[in-house]
Amino acid sequence: KYEANKWSVKEVVLHMIDCEQILSYRALRFARGDFQNALSFDENKYATAANLEKVDWDYLLTSTVLLRQFTLHAFKGLTEAEHELGGSAAFPNTVRAIAAIIAGHQLHHTYVLQERYLKQAVERFKL
Repeated sequence: KYEANKWSVKEVVLHMIDCEQILSYRALRFARGDFQNALSFDENKYATAANLEKVDWDYLLTSTVLLRQFTLHAFKGLTEAEHELGGSAAFPNTVRAIAAIIAGHQLHHTYVLQERYLKQAVERFKL
């Protein structure tokens, strides 16, 4: 952790996995015409409940790659009309917007990992 009360690297990676799954599910619901408000989730409770000390890196990294492949495949399978459908999950979104949010969310956390966690490790170990 780069600061107290911040997530570990494993928690950040799992958070990216959890969010991509949840957002993909929301996009699927909207694409299929299910416009009921999607429930929110508490990412901190998810991180606490994950019991990550028993999860190895191979599992997390394989999950990340396979999930991204599936997500891209699933979005490619939607029609233009389905990409324009939308609903509400905390705030209104279209399926297309959710695809962009998934990509942006991963970019954001990848940047955080590089700028905060990796830089701290380099400084700490004088790499």
